[in-house]
This record gives sequence, structure tokens and C-alpha cells, in this order.
Amino acid sequence: MAVGVPGSVAGFEMARENYGTLYRQDLRTPAIAYARDGFVLNQGDAASFAGGAERLAKDPAAAAVFLKKDGKPYGSGEKLAQPDLAASLASISENGPDAFYKGAIADAIVKASGAKGGILAKADFEQYAVRELKPVTCSYRGYEIISSPPPSSGGVIICEILNVLEGYPLSYLGAGSAETVHIVVEAMR
Repeated sequence: MAVGVPGSVAGFEMARENYGTLYRQDLRTPAIAYARDGFVLNQGDAASFAGGAERLAKDPAAAAVFLKKDGKPYGSGEKLAQPDLAASLASISENGPDAFYKGAIADAIVKASGAKGGILAKADFEQYAVRELKPVTCSYRGYEIISSPPPSSGGVIICEILNVLEGYPLSYLGAGSAETVHIVVEAMR
């Protein structure tokens, strides 16, 4: 079974149920097909696998998915299929988030975590609940910015950066000018 980010399955399903218009199966079918049938790697994909091949080879599970049987990385124009991921996605598509949190997928993740000295337990998955939080908002030069709330720090940081930048005449300095880049970098620091 393939692994994933625990919050993403329930979070995506909650968003689909509350704000979406499509059925779960309709949304997952293309991803299942790509995982099952594979997709052709482009030059960037192949370069990424080549650059990480040594690290991937150190983990037998990752190597089995992302390296060829001879241990070499897939090249541009070759097809990468992930049948275990396809099976996991199909199970989630058919049975909803419980397939991830309470079934074989969670069991496989817990087993893999334990084998590598991790601390994940089945209860971690069974007790997971989605929390919908109010987004972080701020304004920048007349635009309303809406971003992710804590515990993600992205929204807070973006608003802080924009608050600093609002005091500088960036349009006067010119997009991409050395002065603009310097000010933006300093605001980000």
C-alpha cells in the first residue's frame, strides 16, 4: 500500500463535501489511471530521479517504486507506473477516508513507520479529525490577501512580508531591479 499525508485525505474529502460539486470517484479516476497505467516522464522528472537515485536506493521501498529493477533511475520518455498507489487511491475512492484512516493503508503506514524507528500508531490515524480554521487575512496595496491559518506559518509570514513591502515604492523602483530584489529579500529575511 502507498503512503500519504494523513491530513490530506480527510481534508480534501471535507473540502469536496462542503464546497465541491463533483463526486469523489470522478475526482480520483484520472489519478488512479495515471498511477495504474503510468505516465511518461519528461526531462525534468528524469533529472529529478537521476539526482536523487543514490538517496532513493538507500530505501528499498522507495527504490522499488522510483528506480528500475537494475537500480538505475527512469529516464526521459520512460513510463512510471505505481500500482500500489493506484490500489490505495481506488480504495479511498470507493470507501472514502475510512479506507485510509481505519484500514489496510493505515496499517501499512504504521508498519513502515515502526520498521524505520518511527512512532506512528494506528490510533493516530483513527483519531485524526479535520479542523476548518479561519484563514489569515491582510491587505496589500488595495488587495485582500487570504492565506493559510496556523499551524501553517505561511499566511502569517506572507502578511508580515507584505506589511514591510508596503512602505517601499516597488513600482517606482521597477520589477526585477536590483533595488527591488534587495528590498524583497530583506523583507523575507
